[in-house]
Parts: sequence; C-alpha cells; structure tokens
Amino acid sequence: RPAWERAKQARLLKRYGQFDQGAVDSMWKLFSDPKKPHDQAAALLALKGLVTQEHRDDVLTVLNLEVENGFENGRLRYYGIEALESLARDAEVRDWLIFIAQNDPEPKIAGRAAKMVGLPPPAGAIKRR
Repeated sequence: RPAWERAKQARLLKRYGQFDQGAVDSMWKLFSDPKKPHDQAAALLALKGLVTQEHRDDVLTVLNLEVENGFENGRLRYYGIEALESLARDAEVRDWLIFIAQNDPEPKIAGRAAKMVGLPPPAGAIKRR
C-alpha cells in the first residue's frame, strides 16, 4: 500500500486506541526503508508523539540530512517536528528545534519548531487561534 494510505490507517488506529506495537513497528520499517521520497514523512506523521530515545538519533540523522540537502522536503521537517514532540526537552532535540525555528525557510515549519521550544514565532509564521 502507498505510504500515505498506511499513515492514514495508522492515524485511525491511534484515534480508536488500537495503534499497537505491530503498527508502530510497521511505521518504523517504512521510515527506515523508504521506497519513495515522502515515505519517511508519512511514517513520522503516524508516529507523532511516539518517538522514543531509542529512535531519536535515527530521526535526527534523517532530518539533519534533509537540512544539509537544502530544506527540500517540508513535509518531512514538519512531521519530524511533531514526531519529536515527546522528546522536546532532550538537549539534542531542543538544539535541532531551535536551529529549525531560526533557519527554516518555510515560516509555518519555523513557527512550529519555535512554539515547541518557547521562542516567538518568526516573521511570516501563521498564528493559530
């Protein structure tokens, strides 16, 4: 199945309390062995708030590579920020979020990172009510 379809199904499983370890493992497999450029973003969407210390370095490595490649995949960065939410107090995650808040060319992404670390939103970021 396409990655976005799998991520959508995973979100439904989460909503109804049936996102078990098998579903988590399936999403990590999709993240670790992507077939298409946006597969990792789809996996991180499904893993929102579920990234643990065990997978932190894997996620940060992919996100740092994305930045080094010129900020090409906004979905990957945005869903990466959301997936790392449970680790926002971790020093390495916090440093990455601060970097994104101050350097991401997309105001929505920079604003999301800024919000997680308590920084003011960058100019041009959309404020939600």
